[in-house]
Amino acid sequence: MADEQLSKDLRPYLWFLEQAADEGLALTSAGYMKPADVTAASEVLPAMQRWIGTKNREVQCAPSLYFRESLQHNKLRKYKGRLLLTRVGKSVAGDPKTLCEHIAQSLIPTTDDRFTAEACFLLLFFAATSDDGTLLLDRLVSLLNHLDWRHQDGSPIMESDLHHLDGDPYETLKNLSEPVRFREPLRLSPTAITIARAAVTGRPV
Repeated sequence: MADEQLSKDLRPYLWFLEQAADEGLALTSAGYMKPADVTAASEVLPAMQRWIGTKNREVQCAPSLYFRESLQHNKLRKYKGRLLLTRVGKSVAGDPKTLCEHIAQSLIPTTDDRFTAEACFLLLFFAATSDDGTLLLDRLVSLLNHLDWRHQDGSPIMESDLHHLDGDPYETLKNLSEPVRFREPLRLSPTAITIARAAVTGRPV
């Protein structure tokens, strides 16, 4: 895949890694990003493109906050009121291909929870094998329910149950792709599909 395409699709990741380099990104006393930085982040995050309301407070911009917190699993860390790169973050900053490899490796969680493991794998499989780049969560939900997965109260699995699985596969793919309107199926970018395939097969990007 061309470096230009990778850099375009990875822009949300690269932006945060660039901001956290050197002296890092200053946070508020409450530990949130400052308003100007929230606004700037909202401009590069696909999940924020159709967000309604003022985009300058992280507590009121859930997709931005969730994405930033997901990066703190291994690429970013808070230290003395600043957001800084971790050792992993430094190793992938400015290197789109290495970043792709790392994202792919982190998408399938190591967990004993069978539902999470199966749902993550199937979501990535659907993304990796999509003919036209559309991620059809409704079909995945139907499959999971057909496999007899249910909530503890017996209620069926819903699409929303797949949005925040461990490993964040859906949020990751969403922020690597073009923004869509509410309730529209996710249309995956070439990079998102490539990363999903690498995650499923274990092969290099």
